[in-house]
Amino acid sequence: MRTVDPRRSFLRHLVPAALVAALLWTGIRPVLDAGICGFAQFLVRSFEVPRVTRIVSQDHAARLERADLRSGSHLPAVPLTQFHFNTIILLALFLALPRPHSRRQLERLFMAWSTLFALQTLNLVFHVELLYATSLGPWSLQHYGPVARNTYAFLQYFFDLPVRLGAPFVLWVSFNWELLSAVPSGTGGKKESRRSTSKPST
Repeated sequence: MRTVDPRRSFLRHLVPAALVAALLWTGIRPVLDAGICGFAQFLVRSFEVPRVTRIVSQDHAARLERADLRSGSHLPAVPLTQFHFNTIILLALFLALPRPHSRRQLERLFMAWSTLFALQTLNLVFHVELLYATSLGPWSLQHYGPVARNTYAFLQYFFDLPVRLGAPFVLWVSFNWELLSAVPSGTGGKKESRRSTSKPST
């Protein structure tokens, strides 16, 4: 009986899984926008004295407001799609696995997605802090020193590139390591089949 190669099966299901993931992400974008803004505001205000920051989701962007600045102060909006588009990658990877709707896989997806959501929120927090540290002229210089500006710049770029792009793959592998490590290597299978075919019959 011919066995199905799990790697080929995964790759065959990956494209339709990506399409389904993109549709799901499109449908829940408003929820992700509001959720990331809400949790980012909570984190920023947790370290503020007094608590003056408001982060409002509007037209798929985070609009920043500070109660201690004039209403005419220019605070640029931050596009939100860049923070949570990697949700598509995570969903596609999970949906392409065998039995993606089983309870075990749904639990793993929930834990991985929760971790990814936390990373997305931190990414927005670092964007907000870097805007505060560098984009408000004399106010920024008065409230943020060189160490703080450099630290927030590093954290923003670190989360923008390796974390944002690599997190879905790391989480997928971490929560499915048992399943992925059980997949036999292609070379080992070929060698074993060659040995079985070359073995003389008695």
